[in-house]
Amino acid sequence: ANPSRCLYKLFPSWSNLTLDIVSLCLRLDPCQRPTSMQLLQHSYFTHDSFAESFVPELRKKIEQEFQGNPLLSKFYLQFMEPCVEKKGSAELGPPKRTQAETPRWKLN
Repeated sequence: ANPSRCLYKLFPSWSNLTLDIVSLCLRLDPCQRPTSMQLLQHSYFTHDSFAESFVPELRKKIEQEFQGNPLLSKFYLQFMEPCVEKKGSAELGPPKRTQAETPRWKLN
C-alpha cells in the first residue's frame, strides 16, 4: 500500500500540502527523505510568502530588543547585517563568533 494514500485516508480533513510534506518526512529510507533545506523550500512553507513578510517584522522586533538592551550592543551589527538570500528566501542566523570571542576552554 502507498503510505501517502494511507495518510490521505487517515486524515481526510488535512490539506494536500500538509499531507505531502508529512509523507516526505515519514519516508523510511533516509536516502529518499528530503533534507531540512529541501523541506524548507516545499510549497507548505512557501505558498503564502510567509518568510518574505515575516523576516522584516522579525528584524524590526530584534532591532527594538537591541535598542532596549545595552548588553546586546556588541551583537547588533552581526544580527542586523543584510540577510543571506538562498533561492529567494531570506534567512536570519545566529551571530558568528569572532576569533576573540571563541571560548578558551574545551569541554570533553
